[in-house]
Amino acid sequence: ASCSGNYAAQYHDPGWILRHELADFMNEIGVGATAMKADPASLTDVQTGQAFFPSLPRLLTTLDAVTTGTTTVRSHIAPSKEPTKAQVNQGRNTVWSWVWLVNPPAVRWYAGWGFYFPSPGDEWHDLWQPSLEGSYFFVSIEADINISRPIQALNKQELPSGWIVWPRKGLIKTLPLLDSVASGAELTSELTRWTEERLEEIRPTVKALAEPS
Repeated sequence: ASCSGNYAAQYHDPGWILRHELADFMNEIGVGATAMKADPASLTDVQTGQAFFPSLPRLLTTLDAVTTGTTTVRSHIAPSKEPTKAQVNQGRNTVWSWVWLVNPPAVRWYAGWGFYFPSPGDEWHDLWQPSLEGSYFFVSIEADINISRPIQALNKQELPSGWIVWPRKGLIKTLPLLDSVASGAELTSELTRWTEERLEEIRPTVKALAEPS
């Protein structure tokens, strides 16, 4: 009974859940995983892992705070929609959250925001020339299916500065984090403000994308 009680208590502890979810995620992509080819780990990989495990909960906490802090501006493009909790996306090397937008029947659009750690082979790596280096925060507007219109029909001259068109998928804008001197609460405030500004400036484009062609 004692073991069962302890397990139940652990199961409702967010830290315990996070560690086990992270372990499951790492098992999915680790050595021996069939879905991903990788070389054996180096000492650098081990050292990176030592930094990653303690850092991930803090990244998730910061991102959830950004999500909460952008509630008002998000309501302009996603009324009555609830965003996801912060989560890891292996294919993109991101820790992110996202929310469905108001959509026409043919295409479902969503907005995403979070941390991006570029590396060769991730889904976004080839969008930037030359390739990105370092760590970034991003905001994206994406479709849940591959499409040629209305993305290709966008007038790139009318896009807000710095937005990149992801062919057949959506739009992305990044913020280099190595240039930031903020940390802790200051970094959270900086990222919240930047995300608000990006969601606000892209509102007219979101409206145009959501109109049936």
